[in-house]
Amino acid sequence: MNAMNRGLLLLVTAITLVTPLAASPAAAEPSIYHKLVPQHSSDKCLDVQDASRAHGAHVLQATCWNPGYNQQWTIVGNINDYFKLVPKHSSDKCLDVQDASRAHGAYVLQATCWNPGYNQQWKLRQVPGPKWPGTGYPFQLVARHSGLCLDVQDASRAHGAHVLQATCSDPANPRANQIWRMRTP
Repeated sequence: MNAMNRGLLLLVTAITLVTPLAASPAAAEPSIYHKLVPQHSSDKCLDVQDASRAHGAHVLQATCWNPGYNQQWTIVGNINDYFKLVPKHSSDKCLDVQDASRAHGAYVLQATCWNPGYNQQWKLRQVPGPKWPGTGYPFQLVARHSGLCLDVQDASRAHGAHVLQATCSDPANPRANQIWRMRTP
């Protein structure tokens, strides 16, 4: 097992040890929060639009800011290597593919967590690349219900660009707008 595999395995193992799967993600304590940063736009973070706490709020790529609680996410549970991503500012919500769509281009939202919530379960799939200081190893996020990847629409670098699910690029040579890294807030 190479160093990149070991690092990603240790991260996922550590997070799952402190965040058991629960019917309500808010019950999982203590929580470790990270900002999710797309590789193609390293000054941007996965962001719940306008720090909304509403069910159905859009998830975008936005300029990272501090404290940015709407940009901090924790990994909750482990169901056959799939996890739920919960924003710090709205702990009863999960990263969700709108209407459980299986379509390429379906938007990603913040929605009330539910079980089993397959459209709210994501897998960290390691991709090639070095560990970056403060951000760790690169990965794709794959939706359980569709097998599609979390993607910044049109590889945009703009603040406010939509985040959606899209056909996964080859993990051996992934598109940069589907590569994510975790950064401590």
